[in-house]
Amino acid sequence: MAGKDIHVGTAIYKFTEEIYGYSDKRDIESMFQLLHLKLNHPTIDKRVEENQKRILKFQAQEAQRNPQNRFSQELSKWFQKDNPRIIFDTPESIERLNGNSMLEIYRDRFADINNFNFVIVGDINVSRVEGAYHQIFWGVTNSKTGREFY
Repeated sequence: MAGKDIHVGTAIYKFTEEIYGYSDKRDIESMFQLLHLKLNHPTIDKRVEENQKRILKFQAQEAQRNPQNRFSQELSKWFQKDNPRIIFDTPESIERLNGNSMLEIYRDRFADINNFNFVIVGDINVSRVEGAYHQIFWGVTNSKTGREFY
């Protein structure tokens, strides 16, 4: 991918998931290939996982030391009537994070590309974009649903 300006990403929110990306119009095929790899072959680097946990633990510790943050958390608990689904990060909760569990959640949320709407904007050739998309995703069967990607 040297010399190409391509980016793809995914996000999981409270109620939705998102796939996004950008590339130069000349690199649309490469962008779809990269997206295919990201969706179908995700991995977790254990060193990155441990480093991220260390950073998150530090941030949680600092947040607990901040009186304004503590007040905000207590106020949220009160407003939410101590709802057990409202969870604030603590060093202990960060330590319980498991990369393999997160990877399974990721695979579950992004397993079926049919559940996504693609919006492509820019100075593009529609038939070239459709061709690139179909070349990468056409006829790939989802193992969970048995449906094919169209």
